[in-house]
Amino acid sequence: PTRWKRGFIHVDEMGPLNENRGLFSANIYLTMPQCRSNVDGKNDAGALYIWPLGVRSRWDWYKNAMTLSSLSAQDPEAQLNLHAQLGPPNIVRPTPGDLVLLCAQRPHCAVGFDEGVRVSLQCFLQYDGLDNRLTIDC
Repeated sequence: PTRWKRGFIHVDEMGPLNENRGLFSANIYLTMPQCRSNVDGKNDAGALYIWPLGVRSRWDWYKNAMTLSSLSAQDPEAQLNLHAQLGPPNIVRPTPGDLVLLCAQRPHCAVGFDEGVRVSLQCFLQYDGLDNRLTIDC
């Protein structure tokens, strides 16, 4: 069971996207809740939503300032606004044994569920260009 039935939309790093560096979240799913309808009537319980918002420049920061400021607040009203402002997400429905890598600078959330458990192993991978090794932060 989870507090945020529609998922808590957040980013793990507020930095702009950059093709030469980035932070990625690596998640290995061990168990997942049964797919049942969530608050919106979708069979997305335990799914991962990822929005394609990509902040790449200072202008993107200014243009999306109100939305970006909501990504770090645990405020129910801000979460409702984010769901409305970000539009439809890309949906990943992991199954036990799946590895999901996602860009930590993109808004994402794990959809809530009423029954069952979701168990995953998670770490961050820091990419600092082709000449450097990946750094794992657990």
